[in-house]
Amino acid sequence: MIRVFTTRDTILTDSGLRYSFATKRSPMKRYSCIALALLSCATLAPAYAAADDGIIRHTVQFPKGQSGTTLHGSIQGNDTLDYTLVAAQGQQMSVTLNGKSSTYFNLLAPGNHGEALFNGSIEGDHYQGILPTKGQYTVRLYQMGAAKDSSTAHPFTLTIRIQGTSASRPTSQHNASGTLPCAQHSGQPMGQCPFSVTRQANGDATLTLTLPDQRQRTLFFSHGKPLNADLSQADGDMTFTWQQQDDLFLIRCGHERYEVPAAAITGG
Repeated sequence: MIRVFTTRDTILTDSGLRYSFATKRSPMKRYSCIALALLSCATLAPAYAAADDGIIRHTVQFPKGQSGTTLHGSIQGNDTLDYTLVAAQGQQMSVTLNGKSSTYFNLLAPGNHGEALFNGSIEGDHYQGILPTKGQYTVRLYQMGAAKDSSTAHPFTLTIRIQGTSASRPTSQHNASGTLPCAQHSGQPMGQCPFSVTRQANGDATLTLTLPDQRQRTLFFSHGKPLNADLSQADGDMTFTWQQQDDLFLIRCGHERYEVPAAAITGG
Protein backbone atom coordinates (compact mmCIF):
# COMPACT_ATOMS: atom_id res chain seq x y z
CA MET A 1 0.00 0.00 0.00
CA ILE A 2 1.28 3.48 -0.89
CA ARG A 3 0.71 6.11 1.79
CA VAL A 4 -0.40 9.51 0.55
CA PHE A 5 0.13 12.44 2.90
CA THR A 6 0.25 16.21 2.94
CA THR A 7 3.36 18.05 4.01
CA ARG A 8 5.21 21.32 3.43
CA ASP A 9 8.71 21.24 2.00
CA THR A 10 11.21 24.08 2.05
CA ILE A 11 14.19 23.99 -0.28
CA LEU A 12 17.09 26.45 0.08
CA THR A 13 19.36 26.42 -2.96
CA ASP A 14 23.03 27.41 -3.17
CA SER A 15 22.00 30.66 -4.83
CA GLY A 16 19.90 31.64 -1.80
CA LEU A 17 16.49 30.99 -3.38
CA ARG A 18 13.92 29.47 -1.01
CA TYR A 19 11.09 27.25 -2.25
CA SER A 20 8.20 26.29 0.04
CA PHE A 21 5.18 24.27 -1.07
CA ALA A 22 2.53 21.87 0.25
CA THR A 23 1.15 18.98 -1.71
CA LYS A 24 -0.29 15.48 -1.46
CA ARG A 25 2.02 12.89 -2.86
CA SER A 26 3.67 9.59 -2.26
CA PRO A 27 7.20 9.47 -0.79
CA MET A 28 8.60 8.58 -4.20
CA LYS A 29 6.99 11.57 -5.90
CA ARG A 30 8.00 13.82 -3.01
CA TYR A 31 11.69 13.08 -3.48
CA SER A 32 11.39 13.43 -7.24
CA CYS A 33 9.91 16.92 -6.88
CA ILE A 34 12.72 18.01 -4.59
CA ALA A 35 15.35 16.77 -7.03
CA LEU A 36 13.59 18.50 -9.92
CA ALA A 37 13.47 21.82 -8.06
CA LEU A 38 17.17 21.66 -7.28
CA LEU A 39 18.00 20.82 -10.88
CA SER A 40 15.95 23.77 -12.12
CA CYS A 41 17.83 26.13 -9.83
CA ALA A 42 21.17 24.76 -10.99
CA THR A 43 20.42 25.90 -14.54
CA LEU A 44 20.24 29.51 -13.30
CA ALA A 45 23.91 29.56 -12.28
CA PRO A 46 26.28 31.74 -14.38
CA ALA A 47 28.44 30.13 -17.06
CA TYR A 48 31.64 31.45 -15.47
CA ALA A 49 32.95 30.95 -11.93
CA ALA A 50 34.25 34.04 -10.17
CA ALA A 51 37.11 33.70 -7.69
CA ASP A 52 36.60 34.12 -3.96
CA ASP A 53 37.78 37.74 -4.25
CA GLY A 54 35.00 38.50 -6.74
CA ILE A 55 37.36 39.05 -9.68
CA ILE A 56 36.29 37.45 -12.95
CA ARG A 57 39.38 35.99 -14.64
CA HIS A 58 40.04 35.19 -18.29
CA THR A 59 43.12 33.62 -19.87
CA VAL A 60 44.28 35.38 -23.04
CA GLN A 61 45.43 33.24 -25.95
CA PHE A 62 46.62 34.70 -29.24
CA PRO A 63 45.44 33.11 -32.50
CA LYS A 64 48.04 30.79 -34.00
CA GLY A 65 50.77 32.73 -35.77
CA GLN A 66 49.60 36.08 -34.37
CA SER A 67 51.36 38.41 -31.91
CA GLY A 68 48.17 39.90 -30.51
CA THR A 69 44.41 39.74 -30.23
CA THR A 70 41.37 42.00 -29.80
CA LEU A 71 38.86 41.02 -27.12
CA HIS A 72 35.24 42.15 -26.98
CA GLY A 73 33.29 42.23 -23.75
CA SER A 74 31.20 44.28 -21.35
CA ILE A 75 31.65 45.45 -17.79
CA GLN A 76 28.92 46.26 -15.29
CA GLY A 77 28.93 48.24 -12.05
CA ASN A 78 31.59 47.14 -9.57
CA ASP A 79 32.88 44.30 -11.76
CA THR A 80 36.61 43.63 -11.91
CA LEU A 81 37.79 41.71 -14.99
CA ASP A 82 41.28 40.21 -15.16
CA TYR A 83 42.87 39.17 -18.47
CA THR A 84 46.04 37.17 -17.84
CA LEU A 85 48.84 36.06 -20.15
CA VAL A 86 52.44 34.90 -19.84
CA ALA A 87 55.28 36.94 -21.37
CA ALA A 88 59.07 37.02 -21.26
CA GLN A 89 61.44 39.60 -19.85
CA GLY A 90 62.35 42.24 -22.42
CA GLN A 91 59.34 41.71 -24.66
CA GLN A 92 57.43 44.78 -25.82
CA MET A 93 53.79 44.86 -24.77
CA SER A 94 51.03 47.19 -25.88
CA VAL A 95 47.49 47.39 -24.49
CA THR A 96 44.71 49.60 -25.89
CA LEU A 97 41.25 49.95 -24.35
CA ASN A 98 38.27 51.37 -26.24
CA GLY A 99 35.08 51.86 -24.26
CA LYS A 100 33.17 54.21 -22.01
CA SER A 101 35.26 56.98 -20.48
CA SER A 102 34.57 55.58 -17.00
CA THR A 103 36.19 52.22 -17.87
CA TYR A 104 39.91 51.87 -17.12
CA PHE A 105 42.64 49.24 -17.05
CA ASN A 106 45.75 48.66 -14.97
CA LEU A 107 48.70 46.45 -15.91
CA LEU A 108 49.98 44.25 -13.07
CA ALA A 109 53.37 42.50 -13.15
CA PRO A 110 53.99 38.90 -12.02
CA GLY A 111 53.84 38.53 -8.24
CA ASN A 112 52.49 42.04 -7.77
CA HIS A 113 51.11 43.19 -4.43
CA GLY A 114 48.59 45.65 -5.81
CA GLU A 115 51.05 48.11 -7.35
CA ALA A 116 50.42 48.67 -11.06
CA LEU A 117 53.05 49.01 -13.78
CA PHE A 118 50.50 51.18 -15.55
CA ASN A 119 47.46 52.93 -14.04
CA GLY A 120 44.92 53.78 -16.70
CA SER A 121 42.88 56.11 -14.50
CA ILE A 122 45.96 58.38 -14.43
CA GLU A 123 47.89 57.53 -17.61
CA GLY A 124 45.15 56.99 -20.20
CA ASP A 125 43.78 54.15 -22.32
CA HIS A 126 47.00 53.02 -24.04
CA TYR A 127 50.12 51.34 -22.66
CA GLN A 128 53.34 50.45 -24.46
CA GLY A 129 56.51 49.36 -22.75
CA ILE A 130 59.23 46.77 -22.16
CA LEU A 131 58.32 44.02 -19.71
CA PRO A 132 60.70 43.87 -16.74
CA THR A 133 60.47 40.17 -15.89
CA LYS A 134 59.17 36.81 -17.06
CA GLY A 135 55.84 35.55 -15.76
CA GLN A 136 52.09 36.08 -15.78
CA TYR A 137 50.91 39.62 -16.47
CA THR A 138 47.40 40.83 -15.69
CA VAL A 139 45.36 43.45 -17.52
CA ARG A 140 42.72 44.47 -14.96
CA LEU A 141 39.56 46.28 -16.09
CA TYR A 142 37.37 48.29 -13.71
CA GLN A 143 35.01 51.26 -13.60
CA MET A 144 35.01 54.49 -11.63
CA GLY A 145 32.52 57.26 -10.93
CA ALA A 146 28.77 56.83 -11.41
CA ALA A 147 29.29 53.84 -13.71
CA LYS A 148 30.68 51.86 -10.77
CA ASP A 149 27.30 52.09 -9.03
CA SER A 150 25.23 51.54 -12.17
CA SER A 151 23.60 48.30 -13.29
CA THR A 152 24.17 49.17 -16.94
CA ALA A 153 26.58 46.94 -18.87
CA HIS A 154 29.10 48.96 -20.88
CA PRO A 155 30.77 47.33 -23.92
CA PHE A 156 34.50 47.57 -24.59
CA THR A 157 37.24 46.26 -26.84
CA LEU A 158 40.67 45.39 -25.48
CA THR A 159 43.64 44.95 -27.83
CA ILE A 160 46.76 43.25 -26.45
CA ARG A 161 49.98 42.75 -28.41
CA ILE A 162 53.37 41.33 -27.43
CA GLN A 163 56.34 41.52 -29.77
CA GLY A 164 60.06 40.81 -29.68
CA THR A 165 62.35 39.62 -26.92
CA SER A 166 65.50 41.04 -25.46
CA ALA A 167 67.36 38.09 -26.96
CA SER A 168 66.17 38.98 -30.46
CA ARG A 169 67.55 42.53 -30.30
CA PRO A 170 71.27 43.04 -30.90
CA THR A 171 72.84 43.87 -27.55
CA SER A 172 75.67 45.79 -29.23
CA GLN A 173 73.35 48.55 -30.48
CA HIS A 174 73.02 51.07 -27.65
CA ASN A 175 71.93 54.69 -27.61
CA ALA A 176 74.51 55.76 -25.05
CA SER A 177 77.25 54.44 -22.77
CA GLY A 178 79.52 55.77 -20.05
CA THR A 179 79.96 55.47 -16.29
CA LEU A 180 77.73 56.44 -13.38
CA PRO A 181 78.04 56.38 -9.55
CA CYS A 182 77.37 52.99 -7.97
CA ALA A 183 78.04 50.87 -4.89
CA GLN A 184 77.68 47.10 -4.82
CA HIS A 185 77.61 46.48 -1.05
CA SER A 186 75.92 48.15 1.90
CA GLY A 187 78.10 50.83 3.51
CA GLN A 188 80.51 50.85 0.58
CA PRO A 189 81.51 54.29 -0.78
CA MET A 190 80.25 55.15 -4.24
CA GLY A 191 82.47 54.25 -7.16
CA GLN A 192 81.91 54.24 -10.92
CA CYS A 193 80.19 51.50 -12.95
CA PRO A 194 80.27 51.28 -16.75
CA PHE A 195 76.79 51.36 -18.30
CA SER A 196 75.02 51.18 -21.64
CA VAL A 197 71.43 52.20 -22.32
CA THR A 198 68.94 51.24 -25.02
CA ARG A 199 66.03 53.64 -25.39
CA GLN A 200 62.56 52.90 -26.72
CA ALA A 201 59.52 55.07 -27.40
CA ASN A 202 57.53 56.78 -24.64
CA GLY A 203 60.51 57.12 -22.31
CA ASP A 204 61.05 53.36 -21.93
CA ALA A 205 64.67 52.25 -21.58
CA THR A 206 66.89 49.37 -20.52
CA LEU A 207 70.06 50.31 -18.61
CA THR A 208 72.76 47.66 -18.14
CA LEU A 209 75.59 48.21 -15.65
CA THR A 210 78.77 46.23 -14.97
CA LEU A 211 79.41 45.85 -11.24
CA PRO A 212 82.89 45.80 -9.65
CA ASP A 213 82.83 41.97 -9.54
CA GLN A 214 82.01 41.98 -13.30
CA ARG A 215 78.41 40.84 -12.79
CA GLN A 216 75.79 42.77 -14.71
CA ARG A 217 72.68 44.46 -13.41
CA THR A 218 69.84 45.55 -15.68
CA LEU A 219 67.48 48.37 -14.72
CA PHE A 220 64.18 48.90 -16.54
CA PHE A 221 62.55 52.30 -17.03
CA SER A 222 58.99 53.06 -18.14
CA HIS A 223 57.75 56.50 -19.17
CA GLY A 224 61.08 57.93 -18.06
CA LYS A 225 60.84 56.54 -14.50
CA PRO A 226 62.55 53.55 -12.80
CA LEU A 227 60.35 50.47 -13.01
CA ASN A 228 62.22 47.37 -11.87
CA ALA A 229 65.49 45.44 -12.02
CA ASP A 230 66.48 41.91 -12.97
CA LEU A 231 66.75 40.85 -9.32
CA SER A 232 66.33 37.19 -8.44
CA GLN A 233 66.36 35.02 -5.32
CA ALA A 234 70.08 34.46 -5.92
CA ASP A 235 70.61 38.12 -5.02
CA GLY A 236 69.18 37.56 -1.54
CA ASP A 237 67.58 40.96 -0.95
CA MET A 238 65.20 41.62 -3.86
CA THR A 239 64.02 45.04 -2.65
CA PHE A 240 63.77 47.68 -5.39
CA THR A 241 63.21 51.32 -4.39
CA TRP A 242 63.96 54.69 -5.89
CA GLN A 243 63.53 58.40 -5.32
CA GLN A 244 64.16 61.43 -7.48
CA GLN A 245 66.24 64.45 -6.55
CA ASP A 246 65.95 67.08 -9.25
CA ASP A 247 67.15 65.30 -12.43
CA LEU A 248 68.83 62.40 -10.61
CA PHE A 249 67.33 58.99 -9.80
CA LEU A 250 68.64 57.43 -6.57
CA ILE A 251 68.02 53.71 -6.99
CA ARG A 252 68.47 50.82 -4.55
CA CYS A 253 68.49 47.18 -5.69
CA GLY A 254 68.90 45.15 -2.53
CA HIS A 255 72.28 46.35 -1.15
CA GLU A 256 73.28 47.95 -4.45
CA ARG A 257 72.99 51.71 -5.00
CA TYR A 258 72.95 53.67 -8.25
CA GLU A 259 72.73 57.33 -9.21
CA VAL A 260 71.22 57.59 -12.69
CA PRO A 261 70.80 60.97 -14.45
CA ALA A 262 67.39 61.34 -16.07
CA ALA A 263 69.16 62.49 -19.24
CA ALA A 264 70.73 59.04 -19.60
CA ILE A 265 67.23 57.58 -19.91
CA THR A 266 65.49 60.21 -22.01
CA GLY A 267 68.49 61.36 -24.02
CA GLY A 268 67.80 64.97 -23.08
